[in-house]
Amino acid sequence: MTRSDFAVPLSCINAGHHPRGPGACTHAVCEEYRKGGEVARLIDALLGWETASGKPATPADLEAIREVSAETLRLAEEVRARRTSA
Repeated sequence: MTRSDFAVPLSCINAGHHPRGPGACTHAVCEEYRKGGEVARLIDALLGWETASGKPATPADLEAIREVSAETLRLAEEVRARRTSA
């Protein structure tokens, strides 16, 4: 994941006309999320990181968000593997 990968979701998250708290959505975020795919996964990572950290995401937080995203994907894969082997 590069900084540019997060450009669309980060700009959508911060596109509101009113101040927002960490983990809060904007209309633009909802529109992008409904499209699904990679952008939706990145939005999940950003909003999850914001909720856990208690602060809105900025480009400076990219490395921490990457770590959380990678761990989330790893755990999801672990759960999928357990379900298929059960």
